[in-house]
Amino acid sequence: MSTRTARAGALAALALGALPATAGATVDLTAIGIRIGDHPATVRVVVDLVDARLPARGVEALDPDAADGSARIRITATRVRTEAPPRSAHGVRAALVQGTGAITLRLAADRGRFKYVGIELIHGIPERLVVDLWKSAPPTPAATVLRAPTGCLALTSLETRPGRIAVRGTERGLFEHQFALRVRGRYGVVLAERHVLAGAGRFRRTITYDVATARRGTLEAVDLSARDGRLACLVQRAVTLRPA
Repeated sequence: MSTRTARAGALAALALGALPATAGATVDLTAIGIRIGDHPATVRVVVDLVDARLPARGVEALDPDAADGSARIRITATRVRTEAPPRSAHGVRAALVQGTGAITLRLAADRGRFKYVGIELIHGIPERLVVDLWKSAPPTPAATVLRAPTGCLALTSLETRPGRIAVRGTERGLFEHQFALRVRGRYGVVLAERHVLAGAGRFRRTITYDVATARRGTLEAVDLSARDGRLACLVQRAVTLRPA
């Protein structure tokens, strides 16, 4: 059977909601392409895969600290392979590297441009691994997130004063109801950070910072995955930072 014929059969099986079976209960998961798109808050990298279902536990962020200009996400599955050529767009370079029983998505960009790596799996034909690189610069109105899509965090009010920001919000379902409150400068550098423990689904904190002159910045509440450091929840908005 040709590779093309085998892949057509695999896609037909997926369309019926079944996984294709092969001898020895092994299947191929094949990466066939990489796409890169620019969005207000992120640059999104999508890896298209066929021939089998993308296993959720088989996706791991090996290097989720995008601030240093690189990130790596590994896909582990039986007989996984890549046929996807490297891509470069919107200041991001993406390439899949073949390993034994795994392929690794390597991402590169200018140091400091991005701050977090978000990962989502979308099942269908093709299967899609979606990686969001969150921009470090103060968010535009279109990139403002006052309530996370799942409701895990929300900002309900902000009161800004020279050298400090009073924040109120809600939390739902985060691990041990804990997260970080951060203030970033105009280039995305973290100027201040405070640990937050929500109570009864709500939080109220004041965070102080130090700047020499007035400038744009970011106030964010963020939680990272305890498993591999990927982004778990984020809300953010631009603020004006003023000297105390």
